[in-house]
Amino acid sequence: MKWPIFIGVLSLSLMSCSVVNKVGTSAMSGIMLQGSGELMREARFENFKQAAIPNLKMLEGLWFADQDNQKLLTLLIKGYAGFAYAVNETEFLEDKIQGLKNSIHKQRAIYHYEKSVYYGVKYLELKGISGEKFWSSSFPNFLKDNSSRLNADDSVAIFYFAQALGGSINLQRKNISKLPYFSHVKALSGWACQINPHLEFGACGQMKGILAASTPRILGGNMEDASKEFKKQIKDYPQNYLSSLNYMQYYLIPMYMEDEFFSMLKIVEGKLKSWSESITSARSAVKVEKPEFNLFNSVAQKRLEIFKKYKKIIF
Repeated sequence: MKWPIFIGVLSLSLMSCSVVNKVGTSAMSGIMLQGSGELMREARFENFKQAAIPNLKMLEGLWFADQDNQKLLTLLIKGYAGFAYAVNETEFLEDKIQGLKNSIHKQRAIYHYEKSVYYGVKYLELKGISGEKFWSSSFPNFLKDNSSRLNADDSVAIFYFAQALGGSINLQRKNISKLPYFSHVKALSGWACQINPHLEFGACGQMKGILAASTPRILGGNMEDASKEFKKQIKDYPQNYLSSLNYMQYYLIPMYMEDEFFSMLKIVEGKLKSWSESITSARSAVKVEKPEFNLFNSVAQKRLEIFKKYKKIIF
């Protein structure tokens, strides 16, 4: 066989394999994205913690072979942002209360948030928005003027991109060069929640409250707005006990509201105890009222245990 002919046949063969791989990856990623909501029904914190990273590494391998796949990017953005918040930040909470300066859990949270941000920028690039444009100070206004580049199908990816960026900034508040990017977080989350206000079982309200409490006042933060938002979420989603834990963590503790803190601690402890007793098996976990809040509640339970353990240090 002559070399030019051989090379041509080989090229066609590789091209065919690539097309088949992308078709398979596209079908698989669609199924995985549709099924990702089932993860919210996981009632065991440790199960989620142990399973998340291996699954995310598998997704990264699939994305490496198909880097134009928006569904895979959505899963990676959401997965790393969710893991950083649910696991790393929960484990860091204990270190934070104890005043540990070099927390491995904090560093892991930043690392996983930044992984999510990396994939978020890749997502925007598929939408014709360059990384250079995103990191520029003009991005919030640019997004406002160019929102037509995005549609409702992009809301989940954009929301978790915003969460990841906000989480990373919040854990690095001493780095003043990062603080201006809070405006990017607000622009991204504002767009996602405007187009899909009920996204991810009330996650928009949770993020709005955390942002209002975490953002420096000079950059638009407002503790009273945070309090109102958390209270609204507690009322609107009473089976999501993480709303109460966020209210305690981001408002009651910083505002030194000791009586309110311990009152809510007792109330939420009773509710989580009832929820935990109802989760006796995988079968009962999916039959419990509002099983879509199971993962949130498993995180809330873990954080409540930390608050109880260190309540004498907190106040």
